[in-house]
Amino acid sequence: MRGASLFCACALGRAWKTGRCSFHADFFYIGKGSTDKTRQLTDSIFSRVFSYRQRENHSPLENFLTEIFAYCIESDEMFRLDFMTTCLNLHIPKKEIPSITTQLEYDDYGRPDVEINYQNISILVECKVEASERENQLLDYAEILNRYKEDKKKHIVFLTKYYEHKELNNDKINLHLIRWYSVYEIINERHLQITNHLKYFLKEHGMEKLNSFTLQDLVAMQTIAETMTKMDELLEQFKPEFEKQFGGYSKSSSRSTRLSNNIYINFVELNYNDSPYYLLIGFFWWGELKIPCVGISLEIPMKKSQHSELTRILDKSLVEELNWSFEDDGTYYYYSSSKLLTDFISSDDDSLPAMKKFLQSQLDLLYTVRKKYPKLLVK
Repeated sequence: MRGASLFCACALGRAWKTGRCSFHADFFYIGKGSTDKTRQLTDSIFSRVFSYRQRENHSPLENFLTEIFAYCIESDEMFRLDFMTTCLNLHIPKKEIPSITTQLEYDDYGRPDVEINYQNISILVECKVEASERENQLLDYAEILNRYKEDKKKHIVFLTKYYEHKELNNDKINLHLIRWYSVYEIINERHLQITNHLKYFLKEHGMEKLNSFTLQDLVAMQTIAETMTKMDELLEQFKPEFEKQFGGYSKSSSRSTRLSNNIYINFVELNYNDSPYYLLIGFFWWGELKIPCVGISLEIPMKKSQHSELTRILDKSLVEELNWSFEDDGTYYYYSSSKLLTDFISSDDDSLPAMKKFLQSQLDLLYTVRKKYPKLLVK
C-alpha cells in the first residue's frame, strides 16, 4: 500500500495548458494534427505524475490514474495482453510493441487521455472517475481517428467508475464502454508489482466492484427535490438581471441537463468579434472532495480563442487583477470565481441571501471590466 500512497504524494494535480507525454521518446511526442510544441522530459513515471499541478476545485485523480494506467500498459507486457484480450477482445501478437502517449493534443479535437498505436490498430482511451464526457468528446475522438488514423482499425475506449450510456453511429470505429472494476479483476500475481499497486489504488477509491444502492443514496433520493428547489430559488433571482445586462438567460429546464457534468447552472451565450462564448452562473461540484461551490464562470471555446484578444483581456482583467481562477480541459478555457457552499452554511447569515450577495458582487466586477472593454460581455 505504501507504493500507492507514494504515487498519491506525487500527483499534484491535473495537467493544464498543453501538457502531454510520450513513453517512446525523450521528447513529448507530436503527432500529425497536434500542436508543434516540444519539451524534454524524463521517462520516470514519478516525473510524469509530478508534472500535473493542483488546480482549485479540481481533482488530480483522473490525470494521476491516466498516467499510472498508461505506464502499466506500456511496461507490463502480460497486463497489456490481458487487457487487450479480456477487455477489448483484441488478439494482438505478443511480439508487437505499441507506441503509447498520454495527453497528446490534436488541434480542434482535444487531447485523448491515452493513445495506443499498433502497426494496424489505433486505440484512444478516455479515463473517467467522477467527471462525465464533455460535450462532443466522443465525436471529436472519432474525428481524430478518421482524419489521422485512416489506414488503421479504430477503437475508442471509455474507462469509467460509473455506468455511462454512449452510442457511436460509425461502422468503422469500435466503441468499448468499460468500468474500472473490469481492469481491477484482470490484475493478478502474474503482473508486475506496479500493476498490482494500480489494483490497490482502484480498491482504495472504490472502483473494484459494481456499485449498489447505499443508505446514502436513499437519503439523497429523499432530499434531492428540496435541494434542487433551493438552487432554483437562487438562480431565478438572477433571470431579470441577465436578460437586462446580457440579453438572455437559459431555460430553467436546462439546469438539470448539466448534472452529469457536476454543475447546476443557468447560462447565456455571448459574442466577441464573432466568436461565441458563455457566461455561467450557479452551482459546481468539481474536485476530489466534491464539495459544491456557488459561483460564476466564463466558458471560452479553445478552437477560436487561443492567443486571442478576448483571452488576453480576461487574463489581465480577471486573473491578474481580480484573482479569478483559470483552467482548461482541452476544449474550453474557464475563468471563474466561486466559494464553497460550506462557507455560507457555517456563517451567521442566512445562506441564500449570502450566496446572492456574493454572486452579485462578482457580476458587479464583470460590469466594471465591461466599462473598460465595451465589446466584452455582450451578445
